[in-house]
Amino acid sequence: MSQRTGLDSADTQGDAAQIEQFGYRQTLRRSMGWFSSFAVSFSFISITTGIFANYGFGIDHGGSRFIWTWILVGIGQTLVAICLANLAPRVPLTGAMYNWGDKLMGRSYGWFTGWFVLAGYLAGYAGVAYAFSAYFAPYVGIGSSTETIVLTTVVLIVIVALINIAGMAWASRVNNVSVVTEIVGITLVGIGLLIYVLVAGKSHGGYLGSNVGLSASGTPIHTGFSGLAVSLLMGAYTLIGFECAADLSEETKGAIHRVPRSIISSVVISAVLGFFVLLGFTLAIPNLHAVETSGTPLLVIMQYYLGSVVTKIAMTMVFISIFACTLMNTATPARQLFAIARDGKIPPRDGLVRVSRRARSPYVVIIVVSVIAILFTLIAKVEAIITSVSSVAIYLGYGLVIIAGMINRRGLRNPPGTFTLKRWHIPTSIAALVWLVIAIVALTLPSPGHNAFYVFVGVAVLGALWYLVWVRRLPEGQAAVAAADRLTDGPAEGTGLAAPDTPDSGT
Repeated sequence: MSQRTGLDSADTQGDAAQIEQFGYRQTLRRSMGWFSSFAVSFSFISITTGIFANYGFGIDHGGSRFIWTWILVGIGQTLVAICLANLAPRVPLTGAMYNWGDKLMGRSYGWFTGWFVLAGYLAGYAGVAYAFSAYFAPYVGIGSSTETIVLTTVVLIVIVALINIAGMAWASRVNNVSVVTEIVGITLVGIGLLIYVLVAGKSHGGYLGSNVGLSASGTPIHTGFSGLAVSLLMGAYTLIGFECAADLSEETKGAIHRVPRSIISSVVISAVLGFFVLLGFTLAIPNLHAVETSGTPLLVIMQYYLGSVVTKIAMTMVFISIFACTLMNTATPARQLFAIARDGKIPPRDGLVRVSRRARSPYVVIIVVSVIAILFTLIAKVEAIITSVSSVAIYLGYGLVIIAGMINRRGLRNPPGTFTLKRWHIPTSIAALVWLVIAIVALTLPSPGHNAFYVFVGVAVLGALWYLVWVRRLPEGQAAVAAADRLTDGPAEGTGLAAPDTPDSGT
């Protein structure tokens, strides 16, 4: 056995002990190492997906200011990521966002944290799949009608669900490849365009100041505070989901050490690379009217400079990256639902937490979240609304767990040798909360966010009703008893909750 293999085995045993202190058994397979953990968060953020899905919206509604406010979003989200990384070693459980609220503040608080984040993840799942289809269907000649894009989205959701059911080991293999395609694809193209237009003197710098009046497509460019808020949306939609690595903690070796690094590094790298990509594409705009009126603005820019062959290669990498992003957008809400159901807050508990015996994947919750994402797609049919609802819900979830960490910062200690903010915890948390308030206002106050706000209110009402009807009526301590039953009695007949076997080698 190599030194690395021995360390992985020790990490896995230590993580099993970590989750047992909360009353749970190790039922999911630990197959992910550091790179896979990082890749999970990096692919969930996916600057390729965010930029391709939202570039047209950004330049059409806010002008080029969204490039500069991207920096503000990057700083704010890094503060949030640092706060969440501080919580990750304290509660290294699957469905981390729910469990952070629940284990730090109690059953009621945990329910609302989990509910908002679950709703956000589900909407985001549909939004990413829709973004893929909106580019893929017209590009390969399937069609560009709303019905065609919706149908393509449904097919995509079914495919990624099947891969996730096959196991996280398979999903992470695909996802690891996407890190390369993300960097070689959109990142290399964007930075290459930036270098070319600056060296060749072909930079269209005038577009960086196109922030007043009407855009080329006739859309009013927002000014004043509304303009600033709208310009934040591009970054706010994209630099999100970096905590995804923590949601898969029970499938990561050495999670208490690796997950915090994955959370912080994924958002920092994404923010830096994304800024230069945006700058490169915007300076390289050959025709502002053609870009703003196109449904695929970045494709217009790429075809102008790269030609058909190189553009096809680049777009292949783009599609792989967005496909991987969809994979992770399946995995994360499934783990969130798994964690909530494991504590009895969404029935049927024993049905939802079934784990396949061979792959040890939570296949029932994967099927459930995929069906919900399909229904969300069929009902909404508008990517902007889907994305906005997702962002508002997740940002609120971020705020709730940061507040929980501030209030109960002494209740659960960080294990020795893990990431901790120490005396910087409170000031960093306050700064992160100030940013989250700004972000939520930006997501809901301007006119493009009004529909999302109304939908989000509906989500909040549903969560409150479910709390009153079910969660509040649960006997005190029922979740702990249910968890202890699994820990002491072993797998129930037909549940698929097998005892842990030898850990996979992983990446």
